[in-house]
Amino acid sequence: MQILRAETGKILVEAHRTAQAIAPPNSWTGLLAAAEAGADVVEVDVQLSADEVPVLHHDYRLPGGAFLRSVAAEALRHIPPEILPAPPPRLDEVLDWVMAQPQIHLMLDIKNGFGQGVRPFQRTLAAVQAAGAEGRVMVTAWDHMGLLWTKRHAPTIRTKAILRGNVIDLVAVAKRAEVDMIALSYDLIDRADIESLHEAGIGVMLAELWEPNFRYPVTLGVDMVSWDDPAEAIFALEQQGAR
Repeated sequence: MQILRAETGKILVEAHRTAQAIAPPNSWTGLLAAAEAGADVVEVDVQLSADEVPVLHHDYRLPGGAFLRSVAAEALRHIPPEILPAPPPRLDEVLDWVMAQPQIHLMLDIKNGFGQGVRPFQRTLAAVQAAGAEGRVMVTAWDHMGLLWTKRHAPTIRTKAILRGNVIDLVAVAKRAEVDMIALSYDLIDRADIESLHEAGIGVMLAELWEPNFRYPVTLGVDMVSWDDPAEAIFALEQQGAR
């Protein structure tokens, strides 16, 4: 999976939460919509069920208050639609679908909060390897130790660290976690930082872009941008000559 603009010749577009502006987040409908829109990467949130099956869902709690990780995968399939409109897709089934698509890559955002440690990374990696999808995914997280564990156990899988803040040395952070890319926030990103990261061979994604200012990522020189409607982002970047 190539990520640097110097390699791809364009700014990659990530469909955030399976294109949540045009379809329900983390859903089969969203996956299909993102693929049809031409997204380069589809971002999904991955959590573990009670029986440690990786599934796609963002919030730690389900509607009604129960932690998703307290419910078995099969029970998640049978939650009434008035509570949960659609059951969370299983990651193994999504990976099988991805492997049948010619271009789509997945961004797997691992949700391992509230003391889950490295286990969600372990189970996600097992699913990726079982599908033979190492070259079709990138693993991302706020937990940089989990990303380091992933890279140490699967060196060929691309990883991306998410940051929210203005750290002193971004290159040092990236190298310590052994990641291939860093996601930086719209309001805190700086061209000098991007140039330093690129000199170190580390890609940069513009995250938390809360307004359609697609001239900004082009000016900054980032490698990827995350947006809820991938078709809109692709069209805007085409107008800037970045696709």
